[in-house]
Amino acid sequence: MNFYRKYLLIIGLIGIGGLASCSSPEMDYEGQVNTNRPSQESWNSEIYLTKLGVRNAVVHAGHMEQYNDRKLTIMNEDVEADFFKDNEHTSTLFADSAVVFQEKNIMRAFRNVVVESDSGITLYTERLAYDPETEKITSDTTVKMTTETDTLHGVGFESNTDLTEWKILKPWGVTRREMKK
Repeated sequence: MNFYRKYLLIIGLIGIGGLASCSSPEMDYEGQVNTNRPSQESWNSEIYLTKLGVRNAVVHAGHMEQYNDRKLTIMNEDVEADFFKDNEHTSTLFADSAVVFQEKNIMRAFRNVVVESDSGITLYTERLAYDPETEKITSDTTVKMTTETDTLHGVGFESNTDLTEWKILKPWGVTRREMKK
């Protein structure tokens, strides 16, 4: 009888182990979606940020992870975004990584962020947000902006994507231009 009990115990454990291994790796033990794994993952991909169906930005990344449960896309390799206004290219953003919040298409770029406008203005910062609804880029941290004649620094920044209408909230820097009074 002792042998029979051991046999049943071993068969039962094997059966339970087999059932446990059949569960989906995307689900946790309560049947909820596992937020540690992306819903989709891709390499060398593009996403479009639009306003009322009109393309405002095309974002390319070497690696993307989409999380449907959190409604966000993480781009963590060679991020490059081309911005458009009235279907005309205005500037290009480069960053180490970025996140797109899918509900509003808001993008936040991080680390070594550079925006080069087609008019020759360049912006450097560590953090930048883009909102296609307002068509503005903003930063809440230190920025450096360069033109042919100026180098300006500051904390806090807001501009359109072609960097023609900008403001630095707490500026400092050097200019060779005559200032209007």
